[in-house]
Amino acid sequence: MGDSLVERLGQGQAEDLLTHPVHRWAIGKLVELVRELRQCGSPEDAYHFQQRLLDLLLQVEQDRGAVSRARKMLRKKPGKIPNHAPELRSGLDPLDLYSWELEYEVFERVCRQLRTVGDGLAWRMFGYERNIIFALSRSDPAGPMFDKKGLEREREIIAEAWRDNGEFVLHHDSTSALRIGDLSIFGKDGGVLLREIKTNDRYRDKAQDQKILDTVNALINGGPLAAGGYTLVPSNVAYRANMKGLREILILAHKRGIQGAQLPGRRAIVAVNFSSAPDHFSPHQFNARFAAETKRQQRRAAIRSEHHIIALNSVDRAARSPAEPPWAIYPIEPELAVGLITDVIFYTVCMAPETLLDALAKVGVQGRWLQQLNGTENPAKPLLQVSMRTGNKLSYTSMNVIELARLLIELVDLPTWCQHLSVLLQADLPAGTRPWTYFAGENNVWC
Repeated sequence: MGDSLVERLGQGQAEDLLTHPVHRWAIGKLVELVRELRQCGSPEDAYHFQQRLLDLLLQVEQDRGAVSRARKMLRKKPGKIPNHAPELRSGLDPLDLYSWELEYEVFERVCRQLRTVGDGLAWRMFGYERNIIFALSRSDPAGPMFDKKGLEREREIIAEAWRDNGEFVLHHDSTSALRIGDLSIFGKDGGVLLREIKTNDRYRDKAQDQKILDTVNALINGGPLAAGGYTLVPSNVAYRANMKGLREILILAHKRGIQGAQLPGRRAIVAVNFSSAPDHFSPHQFNARFAAETKRQQRRAAIRSEHHIIALNSVDRAARSPAEPPWAIYPIEPELAVGLITDVIFYTVCMAPETLLDALAKVGVQGRWLQQLNGTENPAKPLLQVSMRTGNKLSYTSMNVIELARLLIELVDLPTWCQHLSVLLQADLPAGTRPWTYFAGENNVWC
């Protein structure tokens, strides 16, 4: 399929994906799951919720595996339906490779969408402390669970802990974010035990065990994380984000198909609801209205050039970055959260680069852009360098696009974000430290 969903949405080529029967089935299941997640008020609730989520994940992974095998065979022998190929849910031509590519992508997306709800459970269980989620994400993502060696033993431990001790055990492979250890056991005394499960202890991986120990040590005592060399640095700045404004805009987009606004911090936002947009616009009218609304809001936000702009959108972000809060815990209606998870709803936010630099200067921080900001940015490379002089000491660091996601996707209050960076630059950190800062009080925002 190649092109990103963002590009295909812009080209009008994503209809097959978003209207696929499996995608529609997933939307209903996800709404049920998000509602159930928010009602989890006890370890018993969490246990039964996770069991249901895990069963759904295994079902979808099994179907994805069957589709993957058929797709690979059709690539080798075009025009011949493989033996034992599953029935295409889309109803498209089974001799056309595109039909199988589409089918596989749908199942891959649904797996991620279910896991992002699992991420929501992880955030809730760890008290919405982003530093813990980030620390436990510093490893390679796990592969498919279906037919995974050791899964049966993991499920036995989860069931035994609940049955015998009344303890909830969080299953890491049911999330996308938790990648260190296999299980988190939440004891009745408030402690959490990380465990790596092996069917035979003679084959324990010492490196994996050491990574768990290093991660726990970094969370408790500070110091660098084992993977990536990051050091967790609390800013103690209270997290503030414009969730009320986002909710209002998404509700209006549901009513009108497209809704734009200017948010505090001179940020322009335009939201789209693909389920309601056809009630208001033809495809041609939709494209014209979206472009016009985007330009209108950019003018209101004092964005003078489309070729010098910082912008991000919400499309296809589910289970992509462990450092980002999952849509399932955003304080919006479950239907809106699931719309964002499945890209039936999306929003784009942009601001003038000068607006951000001016806001940083107000707290004594100097900023310098390291890339062109013309749409060719490399997300893997530093985007912004910030520096601050305190007496004779000059402190500086750089950040990539993930940090800007807090401003443009999470809609963190701009002065709060700038103060957060100011605190980081004034911290007395050893030379060579690679800081990863986090806010305080996120439990007051997410649900």
